[in-house]
Amino acid sequence: MPIKLGYRGHQLLMSAAQCSCGARHNAITQDILVAPALLPALPELIAKRELGKLCTLVTDNADLAGAVRDTLTARGYKVSLCTLTDAPDERALGSALMAMSMDTEFLLAVGTESACDIARAVAAQTERPLCVVPTAPSSSTFVGLAAHLVSAGASRRFPSICPELVVCDLDILANAPEALLLAGALDLVGKYTARLDWAYAQGGAGDTFCDDLAQAVIGAANKALKRTADIANRVPAGIKALTESLLLCGMVSVIFGGSRPVEGAEQLIADAWADELRTASAPVPPRGQLVGASALALMEGYQKLDEKARKKLSPEAQEALGALPDPARLRDALAPLGAVDMPPPSAIAAAKARAAKSGRDKHSAIRLLG
Repeated sequence: MPIKLGYRGHQLLMSAAQCSCGARHNAITQDILVAPALLPALPELIAKRELGKLCTLVTDNADLAGAVRDTLTARGYKVSLCTLTDAPDERALGSALMAMSMDTEFLLAVGTESACDIARAVAAQTERPLCVVPTAPSSSTFVGLAAHLVSAGASRRFPSICPELVVCDLDILANAPEALLLAGALDLVGKYTARLDWAYAQGGAGDTFCDDLAQAVIGAANKALKRTADIANRVPAGIKALTESLLLCGMVSVIFGGSRPVEGAEQLIADAWADELRTASAPVPPRGQLVGASALALMEGYQKLDEKARKKLSPEAQEALGALPDPARLRDALAPLGAVDMPPPSAIAAAKARAAKSGRDKHSAIRLLG
């Protein structure tokens, strides 16, 4: 049964996933709110969730976080502030941990994907509940189970938790920088190649392929990518569609209990690409941009597969391969949001080398590219 979206007031509801794939799916227990002008209601939303009164606020947006802290303090909350200025790495992780006290009851993240990833990782390590207030619709990992951090200069997935409370104020999200709007749309492009990898890995990696969850993710990507002009023009309905689609994709990983439905070889290329840029002391674009551009490069490679290679795939993988969008048309659809820089061949080669090794990455369709 496909996952359907609905609302109770401002609360985004997702129907339970009931299917015959054989896997155990997790129930959704989080409170996810999507609407304009939500920020003033944050104290009441936190109180309703019973997260506590002692809070550590992790942010990369000092001005907004200061206003949030003042609002919470006026309502009797005690807030310690951690302002991040660098990449989401060991230093940022340590800064957030040091901002906490033994009696901290919950964490609150106000900011971009980087700040929220740090907060989700710290919440997992300290076993504290978490509330996030995203400031840009740039990624599905605001509600995922893995944080993309940097360790010793290299990209790494770090265990994290899904927030108990997600407050998406559409007024704030509509003012996100253009680069982060493009990152959100490109993050969704990565879901097409992730679906192929999931189908390709069926059985070999011990993962059960769930067509209902896969279709939910692809449906979410399609929904938002049809509205790129509205997103670029910051039309409220377009920003809402992008936000909802990213949230649904992230929650599918929670329902499934892992990132397989939403992450595949495009992540390997993005990791290698980001590492190369850091090594060269070059600016690293938002991760969603790296992921989506890497997915486009994979699609271009998959288009060149001959019939012999295609026939060796499972029926599910053949279907997923045949359903990949035309990358040229996707790039045209993304044009209103800005130019898409493609990954260097060296990053693709590094991802192929990683996929050739043992582990989950071995079960990836990127191996079809030689």
